[in-house]
Amino acid sequence: MLICGGSTNGASLVTDNCVTIEPENPSSNWTIERMPSQRVMPCMAPLPDGTFLIVNGATKGVAGFGLATDPNLNAVLYDPRKPLNQRMTVMANTTIARMYHSEAITLQDGSVLISGSDPQSKAYPQEYRVEVFEPPYMLSGAPRPAYTITNKDWAYGQQISITITAGDSSNMRASLLGAVSSTHGNSM
Repeated sequence: MLICGGSTNGASLVTDNCVTIEPENPSSNWTIERMPSQRVMPCMAPLPDGTFLIVNGATKGVAGFGLATDPNLNAVLYDPRKPLNQRMTVMANTTIARMYHSEAITLQDGSVLISGSDPQSKAYPQEYRVEVFEPPYMLSGAPRPAYTITNKDWAYGQQISITITAGDSSNMRASLLGAVSSTHGNSM
């Protein structure tokens, strides 16, 4: 479980922390790490390589219509496999302010669709443009594998066969991602 950003009540101090825990592990404890910048109303998208993209939000204020300022324009890649306090990497910046009612969705090809923003503020108007973020694995030049799956109706605990039809399968990993969207600071 990964929870990042937010703000306090009252003074509206925006946090720069992420906390993690493995709820399925009975001996797991909460771990806190710092993001490269403060962020309220972040959107997080899980990526097929086990990393997470953290985008959108603001560095000042609280969640809500017209309650946040200073858009956070950088994308952050969170890699849980790296050592503690070395898991955050700043990626590309955007020029589009995306705060309240923004979204990040992992697409089937592994890229991330970033859209929206409606803070109902004169300083930050409603946003209709969309962006596509291409994570580092898409820019590596490595060929994408091709595969076939004959049985697409799965049951819990069932063994599934996947046939690789193109690509090098010697170092291949597979991951299953649920169809989620991220908005209001929640990945649903």
